[in-house]
Amino acid sequence: MSTPVRSMKKRKTEAPQSAAPARAPRAPKKSGELALPPECIVADAIHLKAQLNKLVSKPVVTLDAAAVKRVDTASLQLLTAFVRERQKDGKAVEWRATDGAFADAARLLGLNALLGLDPPSPQAA
Repeated sequence: MSTPVRSMKKRKTEAPQSAAPARAPRAPKKSGELALPPECIVADAIHLKAQLNKLVSKPVVTLDAAAVKRVDTASLQLLTAFVRERQKDGKAVEWRATDGAFADAARLLGLNALLGLDPPSPQAA
């Protein structure tokens, strides 16, 4: 009578469970931030729109225009639509570093108020 052949492989043993608690899922950030690129032009509008869409659910979004050197009407229209939709939904948009080319273009096109770039009037304070 033949004896069964045993496998030479070692059996895997389960590692003892660590006492460390499992990580709780991260809470979503309450605010979102987007640094606008140096060139906000029509060729990159689809990419900008995709980045803005990622921020739609955030109650507060900060848009940083510090790096902007060149901006065209397509990008300003997209940003204006984004700001208006957020306002309609009761969500805030805050701006950072809106001087230079970005501010000049928005002012030239009369979009400061729609973008929320105008400082509050002294009467409203």
